[in-house]
Amino acid sequence: MQRLHVLTSARILMLGFLSLIVIGTVFLSLPMSTVSGQRPHLVDALFTA
Repeated sequence: MQRLHVLTSARILMLGFLSLIVIGTVFLSLPMSTVSGQRPHLVDALFTA
């Protein structure tokens, strides 16, 4: 049986980078990440991450 999802070093690097962006976006979208205490837009948090 052939493995369909082989994790090469390039895929591992890409998944690690993508997961850091997602984690950064989540943290930057929290209300405590702004001075005013209001929740920033998701696009702004994603772009900053």
